[in-house]
Amino acid sequence: MLPIGLLIQKPDEIIKKIKKVEGIKRINQEIKFGSMIIAGDESLDIIARGVDILNTESSSRYRKSVVQGRFPETDSQTILGKPLAEILKVSINDKIILMTSNAFGGINAVELIISGFFKTGIKEEDENFIFM
Repeated sequence: MLPIGLLIQKPDEIIKKIKKVEGIKRINQEIKFGSMIIAGDESLDIIARGVDILNTESSSRYRKSVVQGRFPETDSQTILGKPLAEILKVSINDKIILMTSNAFGGINAVELIISGFFKTGIKEEDENFIFM
């Protein structure tokens, strides 16, 4: 769950080459990593999924799954699965802390504002994922 060492070097060059392959319709740049979410007195291990929020085509699946609030519009916003939000007892516009390890083994933390809740219909995602 620490994909930092697996990042693709020079992704723009690779994407240009892949787009030339017949049959390729879309390329999504994402990163998925293990993290801890802290909301008030509650904390849980979750999976964070970083998506390109400005690319409406690559994030369309996640945009369609928002059931309350809105899809993030800035890097400081996130959406949570509705069941996860209920466990954490959080609401839209609440702040959460997301903690994870960096490439050197240190701890990084970021404060995020909840802009909405999603339901994908996939239990694993709805209960354990956040999108940012």
